[in-house]
This record gives sequence, structure tokens and C-alpha cells, in this order.
Amino acid sequence: MRGLHDWSDIEAELRFLSTEEGGRNGYADSGYQPQFYHQGQDWISVVVSAEHVRMYPGSEHKVSISFLSPHLIVDCLAVGDEFALREGNKVVARGIVLKIVDLKQSAEREIVNSQPI
Repeated sequence: MRGLHDWSDIEAELRFLSTEEGGRNGYADSGYQPQFYHQGQDWISVVVSAEHVRMYPGSEHKVSISFLSPHLIVDCLAVGDEFALREGNKVVARGIVLKIVDLKQSAEREIVNSQPI
């Protein structure tokens, strides 16, 4: 598993649900670490706003998303796929994958770096 990093696995368009829709009560900063929910699975992710701004309920953002275990999701994502961001079982945002950036390379690095010496 890896920590925060500077590369991006995917780019996505993201809309945070408003508080009235059941979303967050407050903003999320760039570097936010929600669960990325796709195809019935949760994946730990890091979301970075392209504008590096706070992301408020009801707002839309182009974001970069990186996965802490990319080798587990590499074969599951494609451009156009829809997903949700969750906090526990609560959906706080919905998005669509715009571009696969470095997901395959991240997965390969993850596998190589987890090999015993």
C-alpha cells in the first residue's frame, strides 16, 4: 500500500451532493481521502482538485484520483465509468471517469514495490 503521492491514476468529473441531498455538511480539501465506490467495491483513494480549492457540497470539480492499492482496481475501470465517493455507507459525491492517466503504471509499481527482497 502507498501513501499520498504526486501522480494521478485517473482524472474525473465530480459532483459533491448537497447537504439536502444527503451529502457532506462541510467542505473537503484537496487531498481528501474518501472511499471510491465502483462495481460494488470500496477502494481507498486520494482526491485532488485540479484547482486545488476546497470542494463544497453541491459543487462540481475536475479532479485527479489516485488509489492506495491500484493493482486491485486496474482491470475494473474504464473511461466513462460512473462511481461514487463515500464516507462509510454515506454517498457524498458522484463522478465519471474522464481519463485513465497512470493507473496501469501505478499498479505495476505497487506490485514491484511489494515484492520481498
